[in-house]
Amino acid sequence: MHVVVCARNGRIAPKYYDAAQLLSLIVENGAILNREVIALEALNPDELCSLVLHMNADVIICGGIRKDYQDKLNRSSVQLIYNVIGNVDDVLKRFMEGNLSSGDIVN
Repeated sequence: MHVVVCARNGRIAPKYYDAAQLLSLIVENGAILNREVIALEALNPDELCSLVLHMNADVIICGGIRKDYQDKLNRSSVQLIYNVIGNVDDVLKRFMEGNLSSGDIVN
């Protein structure tokens, strides 16, 4: 499974388009097999959305996201987990346990 996380300073980016990095993870059987950090520089929200769609992610984990971008990502059959707040590692742990939902605050 390919998981993309929108991050900033070790936390889930507060807004989808505020991400400073995308974490691209390959996850199988509860383990992260590959983790790649993609630094983002000055992408507008449309460019970020296109990049994420081009990555062919199965799951996207992010903070707040506008409805039009939610719709665009959902049309591509990506599972979108949004409005998540927390440290990236803690959020990923919760995701790997199967206990992460949109709107979760992970401390």
